[in-house]
Amino acid sequence: MKSLKPITITYSNIQYVSFRFAFFAIFWAGPVAQMYKLFYIAYAVCMIVTLFLAIAGKLNIGKVFRREILLFIFFIYLLISCTWASFPETTIVAWVVDSIYLFIFIMAYIMAVNNDINRLARVFESIPYAVIIFTSWAMYNFGVVRQEVYGEATQLGSSSSTMGIYLAASLPFLIWRYHRNHSLFAAVKIVVAIGMQFIFQSRATLVASFIVFMATWYSLAPQKSRVLVSLFRMTIFLSSAFVVLMIFEQGREFLQKSAERFGMGMELSFFDAESALSSHPTERVDLDRRLMWLTTYNCFIENILLGVGYMNIGQIFLDNYGWFVVSHGIISTLFGETGLIGAGIFFGILTKYFYSVSCSIAECKTREESEFPKICCCSMLCIIFVGLFHQILQDQLFYTLLAVGFGLRDRLKLGLVISGHG
Repeated sequence: MKSLKPITITYSNIQYVSFRFAFFAIFWAGPVAQMYKLFYIAYAVCMIVTLFLAIAGKLNIGKVFRREILLFIFFIYLLISCTWASFPETTIVAWVVDSIYLFIFIMAYIMAVNNDINRLARVFESIPYAVIIFTSWAMYNFGVVRQEVYGEATQLGSSSSTMGIYLAASLPFLIWRYHRNHSLFAAVKIVVAIGMQFIFQSRATLVASFIVFMATWYSLAPQKSRVLVSLFRMTIFLSSAFVVLMIFEQGREFLQKSAERFGMGMELSFFDAESALSSHPTERVDLDRRLMWLTTYNCFIENILLGVGYMNIGQIFLDNYGWFVVSHGIISTLFGETGLIGAGIFFGILTKYFYSVSCSIAECKTREESEFPKICCCSMLCIIFVGLFHQILQDQLFYTLLAVGFGLRDRLKLGLVISGHG
């Protein structure tokens, strides 16, 4: 009988365990701790471990600050925006909460440089499990996954759109694992990740899933047959997810509701959004989003250079229309709340990210080694696409992917390979 290996308590293991705990706190928030109590406990643990590693000399935070100075400048700018914000208290509170993501970024960055790449991949590959647990809890407690009541917040502790974003962003890692070992278990996780999108009924994340699916297979497939392989794989996995949902009555219900949401279309015009306020609730297609874009436009015109202050558009929206809606997407947050200066800094961060990943791909010695940076790039493209319609700047997923992309380049500079077998 094969004996079990003892758990070795190392700095690397402590960091990995605490990172996973913090990363998945958003899924445990509902089932375990009711809303976000555990979420903040997880980040407190993450902060303590990060500081502990720094004090122990295992983590050079100063080096991270110097290398990724643009990100820290961006966070400082968000805080400074309280000086001209319409609601400075809102900006300060939001910044204090969001600054916790810097600790996730630092830990993910160091993990990408020093840890086994398989460990990072498993974090993303575990997302379908977490989503299933979270959704099962929501179904059991509320009987619904998506709350359709107009103007009310979701009861899930985290929105169905957020769950859809996590699933879409995990697809490249799931596909990469299947591409490596062709296991049935890996294939099942891909089917689950696609099928769950129909349950959440988010149009943006469903479209993003299809796009990122094609992009990932295209980047991994042999040069000559990329398009055919991508189309064939997508057909197989999409059909499998469709068949599984059709077996169950509730699955057929979700498919029907998803078709209805796509049948509604997506209204993108926003200058005439206020005229829809007098219409029947069932006729208000994307009204929240359109009114948010209108509010963003007015705020941007009011202060093109600086914006109206971080996280202030939601409060301005509340004053104007009587209910609260967070900024819908990075366009609203960046241009409306941080102006051209904040948007310029942020796009500088993204430019550096894709440059770093491109350099990592070019510096890899083998095709297999270059696959991991490629799927990181696909996942980030997915996040940015969904971010046009949903808030991503207040999510650890974005900062984790950002850190991994930056960290891989430094990993190669240190002469470490980007492995990922198994």
